[in-house]
Amino acid sequence: MARTRDEERRQSGTDSKQKPAQVPTTDPQSKVMPNKAGGFAPNYTPTSLTDGESGIILDTNVLDVVNESGEALPAVDRVTELCGAAPENFLSDGGNASGAILAGLEEREINAVVPVKSMEPAADSPALRDDLTQPVPADQWEQLPRNSLGQLDKSNFIYDAERNVYHCPGGRELPYESRENRNGVERVRYRSLNCDGCPLVALCLQKQKDGEPATGTDGRVRNIRRDAHTDVRERAATRMATPESKAQYARRSPIAETPFAWLKGVLGLRQFRHVGLEKVETEWRWTCLTMNLKKILSVLSRLRRLALDALSAAEQQTAEIGLAV
Repeated sequence: MARTRDEERRQSGTDSKQKPAQVPTTDPQSKVMPNKAGGFAPNYTPTSLTDGESGIILDTNVLDVVNESGEALPAVDRVTELCGAAPENFLSDGGNASGAILAGLEEREINAVVPVKSMEPAADSPALRDDLTQPVPADQWEQLPRNSLGQLDKSNFIYDAERNVYHCPGGRELPYESRENRNGVERVRYRSLNCDGCPLVALCLQKQKDGEPATGTDGRVRNIRRDAHTDVRERAATRMATPESKAQYARRSPIAETPFAWLKGVLGLRQFRHVGLEKVETEWRWTCLTMNLKKILSVLSRLRRLALDALSAAEQQTAEIGLAV
């Protein structure tokens, strides 16, 4: 089991020698994952796909990985087969905002309602200047967005599709350098020829090893990558910026999180009682079925009340007509 896990880690790009897989002795099929309350423990990742109108869980699965994003499209396909039609909208958090998922949903003609960060400059960004060969004025540098590393964000770089180059906020070009295929997705790399003397180099490149600001004299330059899904991400980001999409996304949490809250809070399912992936899958499906039965009974009860109210109204109308006659 340990060898199998190490091979899986190696294929995903993790050095299994430096970070060997940990195989739990209590349940070898589980994986050591972070606990939401802190720490690590043998865990599984249960998933569910819920109908937004009825609240009924349409699809479930149990994974032995932390990141469940690979389950998004297969779950949608199973629900499409189950219901005989694809859903109109797919509401999810940012964990399912990858280019591959967005492209897959677009191919299926399903509207992706997920938070997507645009890599295009905002309409009021100083990077959108008339002459891209000139640097952004120094008095506007503070308005240029930064990424998580404190560098100038990718959105400050303007892509010229006709010439297939990026223009940096320092007024220089990043021409095409190379093309690579990573995890089945083609990525194109654009690389600055020289950053030496650029007025923005200290803000654009990471600090030197000694912690001093970058100068561009050590041969380091800025790279920008553009993959095959860049355009579909931009379309999704543009759509998500509209009030309608924001209102749609506000419904995601009640739809997606309510089942987990009920199963944990009411049924007390905070850990699985069985070991082994197959048994855990069975336990999760039976648990979700319990919630679905509750939902179905609630719907039937509501329909019954509506039918009785309609019957009562009809009888009253009949009595009034008979009295009038």
